[in-house]
Parts: sequence; C-alpha cells; structure tokens
Amino acid sequence: MIEEFANDGNCVIVFAANGDGNNGERLIKKYKHLVKPSGKKTPEEMADFLEDKLSAVPIDFSSFVDVTRKVTMLHLNLYIKTKGMDLSFNDLEFMAYKIPNDKFGAEYYKYPYKSMEVEGHGDDLIYVILEKHLDNYINCNCGKLSLDLAIKRGVSDYDYENNTIGLLEYLSRLEAIENKWY
Repeated sequence: MIEEFANDGNCVIVFAANGDGNNGERLIKKYKHLVKPSGKKTPEEMADFLEDKLSAVPIDFSSFVDVTRKVTMLHLNLYIKTKGMDLSFNDLEFMAYKIPNDKFGAEYYKYPYKSMEVEGHGDDLIYVILEKHLDNYINCNCGKLSLDLAIKRGVSDYDYENNTIGLLEYLSRLEAIENKWY
C-alpha cells in the first residue's frame, strides 16, 4: 500500500507501508532525533562544499553528452511546471563538477556509478550538476555521493518542525545510507 509520494526534483520517492503502520511515522520515530536542523544549504553553498571538501573541478554543462543535457532539461522542465515556478530554460544556470578520483573523491569510485563521457574530461568520471535557482536539484551519476550530498544539503527548519514530506525525504535518505541502498 502506497502512503505518500514525493518528487524532489531529483528522484521520485515512494513511501510504502511495511505492514506494521505508517512508514512516515516509522521514519520520524527512528531517525528524526538524529537530525540537527541548521537550515537547508543553497546551491552555492553546496558548490563550495564540493570544491572545498571533494576537490571538485568545475566543468561546462555544454561539455556533457547531448542525451545527458536533454534529459536534465526535460526533467527540470517537468519539475518547474509541477512546482508552478516562473522560470524558463533560458533562466537556468547550471553548476557542473567533475569529482576527481584522488584522495578526496576516490571513495566514491568504489561504489556503483554510471560511467559518463564528458567532452575534454575523459569517459570515466563521476559528476555532480546543481542548478542555481533550484535548491532541491542535485544530479549525480553515483548513488552514494547523491545520497551523501542530499544529507549534506540538510533539511529546512520548517520541514523539520512540521514533519513535512521534505523531512520524510531527508529521513529516507538517512535510512538508505544506513542500509547501503546505493
């Protein structure tokens, strides 16, 4: 039985009952006490984190293969329409990064990821794409890094205090990390 459905602009999350009650209540009971709300980080703060902590290298969004750019744009168009935002394709400002396979990023190359060719950057890299206007958007080809970044981004005080779907999404990512669902 499906209890709740959410689309955070990056992935769709379906909360299903596990047979013993409300899954949202279960997540709140099991994980909420572990969360210390400090506000949600902006895309610029996430970009700073990538550069400072993972030695991420900025790359031009136009250097991605055509299919990746098109899928990203279609996905964002759907997200923008769903949220009723007054934003067009021309307004989008991507911040794309390559995660080097070095002392900081090497950990993520140990986990499953979809190898991606990016012009001028080789064909075996992990990437992260952020969008300046959309604080929920993180596109990454490594499941573990995507989860870690979603957790690092945090949860808003409003979501935390009101047990919103935003909090449930966040808590589901904590559960995914705990259970190694990447």
